[in-house]
Parts: sequence; structure tokens; C-alpha cells
Amino acid sequence: MIRLFNIEWIKLRKYKAFQILTALYFLIVVVVTSSGMFFLEYLKSKGAEFHGIDPTILPIYQFPYLWQHIVFVAARLKILLAFLIIMSITNEFTYKTMRQNIIDGLSRTEYVFSKLSMIFVLSLVNTLLVFIIGLVTGLIYSDNTSIEAIFGNIQYLGAFFMNVFAFLVFTMFLSILIRRTGVVIIFLGMYSVIIEPILTLILSNAPFVPPFYAKLVPFFPREAITNLIPNPFPQYILQQMQDHVAFSDVTIAGGEMLIFIGLIFLMLKRRQTV
Repeated sequence: MIRLFNIEWIKLRKYKAFQILTALYFLIVVVVTSSGMFFLEYLKSKGAEFHGIDPTILPIYQFPYLWQHIVFVAARLKILLAFLIIMSITNEFTYKTMRQNIIDGLSRTEYVFSKLSMIFVLSLVNTLLVFIIGLVTGLIYSDNTSIEAIFGNIQYLGAFFMNVFAFLVFTMFLSILIRRTGVVIIFLGMYSVIIEPILTLILSNAPFVPPFYAKLVPFFPREAITNLIPNPFPQYILQQMQDHVAFSDVTIAGGEMLIFIGLIFLMLKRRQTV
């Protein structure tokens, strides 16, 4: 696996778009996830209140609650990493570098695992970065910095890793299926923002749809990936929320991830030309 990752790294490390997007992504993650208190202080300075409560006392950076807050926000930013995967894969079809790799002795299986190894490393580095940001901001703002508090909700980091990894695997599947950079980016954006949300809304709420179909909603790709990290913010407007990582959500997302990997192998095996 290390050999396959090195092959992928050699191809990408001097690619300007890869360097720029990676740096931009990690910069955005750091700024967005660590600036929550500054945002709350800005709201306070403008006289904003939440049911008469000073916004700066909201425990967004309090251990152990901060892990759910920070990974929920960071997970919204992973679309930039998806662009990296899309360009990495579609360019191989455009410039025939995948064909050359296979001619040079790299099997289709090794090709898939080289891409998966890069996705794994990106997801892991992303998770480590979020952990460091959470640890630093928590030590600065949290009232309780005991070991028990710091690691109290650490399972959300695992959910975050899986959230990013599964989304990038789904992106890899679309990239190999469609093969054109612009089309993949447009479709991924439309599917994530328009197509699946509207479809799941209809299945869940439309009176003309039999109730059975609402049970299918958690199995849609975007829904399955998103459900790994429940939204923690409704509690601040006195709404109920899920405060744990559900085993059923992990199982569904993990199962779909394996299905997409299987479909990737199947597509590359059946296509005679690459």
C-alpha cells in the first residue's frame, strides 16, 4: 500500500492545482473551525441575543461538546477535497496516464488502491488537523480540561474521518463513471445540493408517496454520509438533537462505501479501454 501511495504522490506533488487547492482547503478549515468565538463576540457587539442569552456563553469550544461542533462544521468543507480527487482521476483519462500506468505494469486493482490510499491519507491528515484545532481551541476556551472531558466525545473524530473518506470514495466513483472534470463537478454539486435533498424530501413528506419509501431515505449516499455527524446546533434554539454517533449510521455509510468501491472495480474491469 505504501508503494501505491508513493506512486500517486509522485504524480500529484508537483501538480500546481493540487498544491493550491490543498493549501487553500487546510487554510479554510483552520480559519472557519477556529473562529467561532470571534463570530459570537461579533454577534454580541451587534446586540444579538438567543432567547435573552449572551451568545458568547454558548459552549461551542467546551470539552467534550466541541468535538461534535467542530467536526460538523469541518465536514461541510470537504467539497474542496472532492475537487482534488475529481481532477486527479479525470485528468488520467484525459491525458491517458492511466493507460500508460497499466501498460507499464500497474494492474487495475493497484490503480484503484493507489487512489484509495491517497483518499485515506487526505482523510487522515484532515482528521488530525481537526483534532489539533479542537484540542487547541478547547484548551483556550474550555472550563474543564480534564482528560475525561477532552476525550469525552472523541468518537466524533472517527465519524468525521469516515464522513470524509466515504464522500471522497463516492466522488471517485462519479469521476470514473463520468470521466469529464467539469461534468463531474457540476453533477456532484447538483446531486448534493438539489437532486438528493429534493428527492428525499418528497419521499419523506409527500402525501402521495407510500410510507415505505421514507425508510429508504437513510440509504441515499448524501444522506448516509451526512448522518454520521448529527447537527449539534438545534439544541441552542431548544430543539431536540442526536448527541451520539449511531451504530446504524456507521453501518449504512460503511456498507455504501464498500458498494461504491466494488462498483469502481467492476467498471474498470468491464471497460476494455482506459
